Amino acid sequence: MKPRPMPRNILISNEIDAGCAKAVINMIMDINYDDDIKEEEVRDWVREPIYVYINSNGGNAYDALAIYDVIQHSKTPVYTVALGWCMSAGFLIYLFGHKRYMGEHATLMYHDVFGGPSGKTELIRQELNEC
Repeated sequence: MKPRPMPRNILISNEIDAGCAKAVINMIMDINYDDDIKEEEVRDWVREPIYVYINSNGGNAYDALAIYDVIQHSKTPVYTVALGWCMSAGFLIYLFGHKRYMGEHATLMYHDVFGGPSGKTELIRQELNEC
């Protein structure tokens, strides 16, 4: 009898912040761990994709990049699906999917980095390079 895979749907429907990133990263890592074990124990185990559904107006770019690092190194494919609004940091996460899908009425939006450097010249240089 073939074991069932873990639930593989992740929903991002709020601001992308440290709590959101932690939850998404933990779910992706848990599914990968489960797949790793099943791959060793079950002959012909096939990794089913993880679907990340995104309905978010964005949030913190660093938290989105943390999610990107986990998606990039996931042995289990991660597919992203834009629903409703998928903007700013939400749009970044959408782009990170191994495959990407959009709902019929979804809206995508990206923009330049917000903010501006201030302070001493070297600090301004460092902040501009970061942007």
